Amino acid sequence: MKLLQDAIELIEDNLYQDYTVKQLSKNLHYTKYHLSREFNTKVGMSIPMYIKLRRMTESVLLLSDIKYRVSDIAFKCGYNSVSYFIKGFKEVFGVTPNEYRKGNHYVTLLRRINIGGKRMFKDIEKINKYIFNEYSNSDSLNQLFSSFDNVVLSKSNDTSIEYFALLKEDKGNCLWECKLDLLSGISNKSIIAHDKNNPWITMKKLSMKDSVVSVECCNEKRKSIHEGKLVDIGKSQYMVDMCRIDDEYIKQMDHYIDEKPSKESVDFLIEEVKNIFKCKNEQELTEHIETKDLIELVRLVNKKALIVYLINNERTFTVFDALLDLENKTFSFNYNSAFNNFDKKGTVKWEGNILQVQLDGKYFAELRLGTGELYKLYNSSYAIEFENQRRGLSSISFETK
Repeated sequence: MKLLQDAIELIEDNLYQDYTVKQLSKNLHYTKYHLSREFNTKVGMSIPMYIKLRRMTESVLLLSDIKYRVSDIAFKCGYNSVSYFIKGFKEVFGVTPNEYRKGNHYVTLLRRINIGGKRMFKDIEKINKYIFNEYSNSDSLNQLFSSFDNVVLSKSNDTSIEYFALLKEDKGNCLWECKLDLLSGISNKSIIAHDKNNPWITMKKLSMKDSVVSVECCNEKRKSIHEGKLVDIGKSQYMVDMCRIDDEYIKQMDHYIDEKPSKESVDFLIEEVKNIFKCKNEQELTEHIETKDLIELVRLVNKKALIVYLINNERTFTVFDALLDLENKTFSFNYNSAFNNFDKKGTVKWEGNILQVQLDGKYFAELRLGTGELYKLYNSSYAIEFENQRRGLSSISFETK
């Protein structure tokens, strides 16, 4: 942050001089590339554009004083050519200096950007409140966001913004996506990831480079650093998550086995779904599924059925979820999760009101349907994607072999 403070200080001191990016970088002892990248990322515009807008802002203020001719103002603001100044003025404000002086034109000015210390928040709503209250006091959104720690502005339009925030909470670090309406203060927020359920993984830092937002994660057990990018996967119509894995299996894990289901097993899954379509009513449907060890009904709503299906591979098992349209005989299925099978056979089974994944008939993990506010809170449009297209914090918990 000191680099940008020093850069702006030097720019303002030499605002009306022929002061180039090369000279600026030399004075700051940084390369042109590094300085330009940092400035553009944090301030939201290039150094030449910042200089141009600042000069034009100062020229607007001078135009209010009729004792200055346009040519006087051009030279005062660092322009050796009056025609070049007039052309630049019109490019920025849409009117010439004389048209602005004589007419009733509203223009947006760029005041000197002041970059201060970092602000840290533990609550997403406190960030929203701060942005809403301070927006009108800031010269730009980028200036406002540069004052945050681990908060990145992603998109903006005339009245709303989208940003990401990595917040340190009492039980770990939580990665949020948030859309905020700057007129009403209404926000739409959801959780992308939380490291409290991954004892070895800590999300450390949030950053953006070339419009790509990344989160730096540390595997404390293996002392390894992983950088994941945020990818837009769209919101889900439903969410079924595997959670509460038995600690004994976690302790036994040395590495994660990368094994994909065979084409034959996936084709068999599809055939099993087609067999469900032969059921003519709810009773037939439930009775049919009760005969299966690898299928369970999660929810039945009118003529739509949500099921989970487990495939046993040689050294792993894979869980899929599928949404079936019982009337139109169509379905869509999604990869849900996978894990080592510890040389045991996996099944899915309801035990009371808990849908369990079992290995050799004993509890392994729980499959939970996100509902209500929980569904809304965790149904993010984004996911963290690591190397080899692995998604989610659990994908870097273990080495892959």
